[in-house]
Amino acid sequence: MTVKHDQDKPDYSLLTRGMLEPMVRALMFGEKKYSRHNYKTGFKNTRLTAAALRHIMAYQDGEDNDSESGISHLAHAMVALGMLLDNKANNVMEEGRHVPDKTLSGTYLCSTHDVTLPPLGRAVVDTGIYLTDVLPPDLHFGRTEETDVVPCAMVCSRSGLATKEGVVVLNAPGIIDADYDKTIKVILYNSNSGTHVCLEAGERIAQLVFSYAYRKTELVKDEGRQGGLGSTGE
Repeated sequence: MTVKHDQDKPDYSLLTRGMLEPMVRALMFGEKKYSRHNYKTGFKNTRLTAAALRHIMAYQDGEDNDSESGISHLAHAMVALGMLLDNKANNVMEEGRHVPDKTLSGTYLCSTHDVTLPPLGRAVVDTGIYLTDVLPPDLHFGRTEETDVVPCAMVCSRSGLATKEGVVVLNAPGIIDADYDKTIKVILYNSNSGTHVCLEAGERIAQLVFSYAYRKTELVKDEGRQGGLGSTGE
């Protein structure tokens, strides 16, 4: 006799028609007005959050249905929150940032936007990722006290992108200081003399590798540091 183990499976019977039908109608309205699953095409998650809050506040102010669609504000809010859940399930973070894929020795970095590199041209590309997003749990990143070893991160070229497209990290390995608290940016260089290279948002553009650096003198934090990339020297 075969025993089915359903105790850990989602019980979809908990969802009722009263929950689902208004949400489906809201999705159908959105598909007609925009397109199917348009939130997956570069939507910023903050737009979804703002939409959900607007509909919730309209409901709290006594307005049951959206004036444009005629559908419940609560249904619209639940759809927006459902889209956020779908983005989370598909590894899309806030502001359209993609959760980086881990490599054996580090983490892939992805572009937050489309980039076109002209022949022999370069560009500073924002990844939207902070060090805290990708830190290994056993790596203590930040200013250390009275030690000769400090952690660091290095931005390196991707061998596949370099081989196939001729695109490399110009200053590889780009060293990220322990007190860097802004989004990680990558300086990309197109080594082709006659070809533009187009990179899409979400495409892997570099690798981030964590390591430790040895120092000879006491490390003093620059309290006046205001800039990001390239701000520590002339």
